[in-house]
Amino acid sequence: MPIAAYRKMIDVCRASAPNITVMWSPLGDEGMEEYYPGDDYVDLVGVSVFGLQAWDQAKFGHDRTFDEIFGPRYERAASFGKPVVVAELGYVGKEDYVKMWENSVRQEKAEYPNLVGVSYFNYPEVYPWPEGFGMPDWRVKNQILK
Repeated sequence: MPIAAYRKMIDVCRASAPNITVMWSPLGDEGMEEYYPGDDYVDLVGVSVFGLQAWDQAKFGHDRTFDEIFGPRYERAASFGKPVVVAELGYVGKEDYVKMWENSVRQEKAEYPNLVGVSYFNYPEVYPWPEGFGMPDWRVKNQILK
């Protein structure tokens, strides 16, 4: 059903605007290929990358990097042969964590040749993270936690 609904929406949009560029943007986790609507319905593949230091520490025992999270998602997204976009990027933590992310995401990297854009999610989280991690505020002005 999700694929059919997505295709129907794209068909409706293209009926009015036939030259639009369409982004299909799953989170980027394993299994995303099960929801791929087909090459005719995708111009760009988007993924989400969020760095929440408290989550990293609790779940992985260390501060994860942008590349650690994005790398596998990029590989899955690039496998469709389309340009890749980080449709949602956000990171929150202590000052050193935020600086690490800022320094990493602002570099062009040869290992991501299909990456064509990054969009920062400059907004508070809209859904609570599981296990009591709350709703991080991804806004740039609130990235650094004291």
